[in-house]
Formats: sequence, C-alpha cells, structure tokens
Amino acid sequence: MVQSVGHISGAHLNPAVTLAFLVGSHISFLRAVFYVTAQLLGAVAGAFVLHELVPLSARGNLARNTLSNGTTVGKATTMETLLTLQLVLCILASTDERRSDNSGFPALSIGLSVTLGHLLGIHYTGCSMNPARSFAPAVITGNFDDQWVRLKVNTDSQMCYAHMSRRISSE
Repeated sequence: MVQSVGHISGAHLNPAVTLAFLVGSHISFLRAVFYVTAQLLGAVAGAFVLHELVPLSARGNLARNTLSNGTTVGKATTMETLLTLQLVLCILASTDERRSDNSGFPALSIGLSVTLGHLLGIHYTGCSMNPARSFAPAVITGNFDDQWVRLKVNTDSQMCYAHMSRRISSE
C-alpha cells in the first residue's frame, strides 16, 4: 500500500502516524483531521464488509485485538508503546526528505518494521500499532474491552516521538 499510494496521500493509513506528522509540522491540522476521519471511517467500513461476508463459523471476534497470554494492562501499555514508537520512528526516518543518506526503499523498511512489530507483539496484545485497525472491529462487534490501551498509547507515543523529532531537527 505504501508503495502504491504513497505518492498520492503520503500513504497515511494509520491515525497514529498522521498525528505524528501533524505534531512534527509535516501536515496541516485540517489535513490531519480529514485523514484521521477517512482512516477511521474506512476501517469501520472494511470491518463491516468482512463482518457481512465472512460466515459466522469463521468470523470469530473479527480479528479484534485482545490481551492474551496473561498480559496485564501495564505490560500491554509498554508493549504497544514500544511497538508503535518503532514503527513511527521507521516511517518518519525513512521518508524524511531532509536526510542526505536516505537510500533504499522506504516501503520495504516500513513493511519490515510492521513485520517486526507483529512478530514481537501479536501474542500479547494483538499488536495494534494502528488505532483505526483496533477501533473498527471493536465498533462492529460492540466490544471495547481494553481499547483505551491502544488508542491512548498510540496517540501519546506518536505525539512524544514527533515532539522529540522536531526538537532534534531544530538543533
């Protein structure tokens, strides 16, 4: 997706990344509002289509992220914070136009970052890293258990990283 639509919208598929770009002054407030709204509505629409197309016997919880393997809320918060920070660090670093040493393929590094996050976190928190991805199945199933962990952690970690990034680049 990043490779195919990156030139159109910057491939803003994740509200946490959009928020980091907003705090880092890479996009305007109005554009960020429209992107996040589209991301959330698109995720809910996609979850609804899956809910309607997938047979009840195979649907399960519609891939809703849940805490598992005895993961406490504290551990989940730490895990989601680290996973989301590494993803946004990768995205902002690999797409920074100010870097002169930025060689390679941003889409590949971002994809590998998502893969790393899932390999490390899937067994504990479902590895959200994307608030829209967590929000949509919760809306469709009506089950919001532990969703605040993903929404708050993703939002806070992105704002923190973007603020650090802005301070470092201004020095």
